[in-house]
Amino acid sequence: MSYSFSHPLYRESELIEENDLGVRNVAQRKLLDELGIPSDELSVNEFIPLVDYLLFIVRDVSMDPNPDEVVEVKLSKWKIKTLSVGGRLTLIKSVLTSLPLYHMSLYKAPLGVLRDLESLRRKFFNGADINEKRFSMISWNKILASKQKGGLGVSSFFALNRSLLFKWVWRFLSQDASLWHRLIAVLYGNRSPFVHTGSVSSLSPWNCILKELNSLSAKGINLLALLKKKVGNGANTLFWEDCWINDVPLSRSFPRLYALELKKGITVADKLIDASFVASFRRNPRGGVEEEQLHHLVELVGSISLSPSNDRWAWLLGSSGEFSVHSARTFIDDILLPFVGDVTRWVKVVPIKVNILAWKVCLDKLPTRLNLSLRGIDIPSIICPNCGLAGESCSHLFYSCNLARTLWRKIARWWEIDITDFSCYEEWIAWFKTTRFSKAQKEMLEGVFYVMWWMIWKFRNQVLFGSSHPRMELLFDDIVSYSFTWCSNRCKNNIDWISWMKCPKSISL
Repeated sequence: MSYSFSHPLYRESELIEENDLGVRNVAQRKLLDELGIPSDELSVNEFIPLVDYLLFIVRDVSMDPNPDEVVEVKLSKWKIKTLSVGGRLTLIKSVLTSLPLYHMSLYKAPLGVLRDLESLRRKFFNGADINEKRFSMISWNKILASKQKGGLGVSSFFALNRSLLFKWVWRFLSQDASLWHRLIAVLYGNRSPFVHTGSVSSLSPWNCILKELNSLSAKGINLLALLKKKVGNGANTLFWEDCWINDVPLSRSFPRLYALELKKGITVADKLIDASFVASFRRNPRGGVEEEQLHHLVELVGSISLSPSNDRWAWLLGSSGEFSVHSARTFIDDILLPFVGDVTRWVKVVPIKVNILAWKVCLDKLPTRLNLSLRGIDIPSIICPNCGLAGESCSHLFYSCNLARTLWRKIARWWEIDITDFSCYEEWIAWFKTTRFSKAQKEMLEGVFYVMWWMIWKFRNQVLFGSSHPRMELLFDDIVSYSFTWCSNRCKNNIDWISWMKCPKSISL
């Protein structure tokens, strides 16, 4: 009995075993399908087989990625509508940001592609359809900014792509026994991996990574400066050219001594054998600047003692010394993205959607009637729909409005605390920071205030857009009920409903 097998990607030319031709043909086809590299631009002879199915390209290529291979959000309008803003933010961070990792981990993404990807995420976050334009009160770059800078910490695709590319540099430096290190060392030189030698195409993946590092440095983002050599036995650390004791190489700190050095590539271990440091010089230092630099050099490194451990590279942004894409990504974003404001306050006992609304209240970026009018949008009235007594701004809606002040007083009686009348967010946060509660109780109280803002905004929208007028007298009961449900489900300790209704401050957390 004989069996025959088929596969949708089956091709006779890809089964040729001689000279690895079948594997080369597969690689050529995949690069055409996924990256748009024409087969006539990259022949099968331009692949160097390493081991089995691992190939390396040594040829100038131009990429035109297939749009079908690039992440594209195609959620129907009704599905987007069913997700809250918190759900959309979660999906953006956990799914939409991860989809293009395959291509971004090795290839520099063009800025046009990155803009298209950011556009997809922005529209999804705003609840807009893929082809729909929707007004937004907050620029996307402020949402991308880290929470330390007042944003929501989504992070940009640009920072993700460049951090993933830099990870290859880290691997080369830290994994000197790996195949990746040996390959680059053979092609570019073991001691000068960051300098193009001319033996390999200037458009090779490695050179593209190095060019991008130079481009980032021109923008004030020097990732190489965040790497420092931790000396053990000194056998793999260059005395003059590596950053092992200062933030700059000793060749730059002591240029006159470096000019006297005969062995420019001498290691720390070999240099420290001679306590005078002059044995490898072409002549002894003479008076003046040379003697002064030698004196400072002896003071700097003369007392250093080596250990039996191997030398290793350390990433200065990580406490463990290990490189992480997250830390590099945050570093790039903090330089390129705008400063939004104070550190974003995030309360874990309430849902993400409530935190996002509180963040918008802090920044005064809700689409209130006054804000819409200031943006040039024609609206029938700017009067507050809840009280009808003043213009609807964030400060009025959540602090000065009669409805808001009534709720503030009820919460004060419920928690048994003294609350003065606030007129804006700044006055409230200044008061809140002076309150004396345990950390857990303070977080829960802040969560209750966030829920109150959420319910006020929901009530306002029902007044304006709902089919029936909501009942104002139920607002406080809803605040108590919703805040209990959310806090009790997110707190580590059990919260009793009866105690919660009486006074949450008395609950032991």
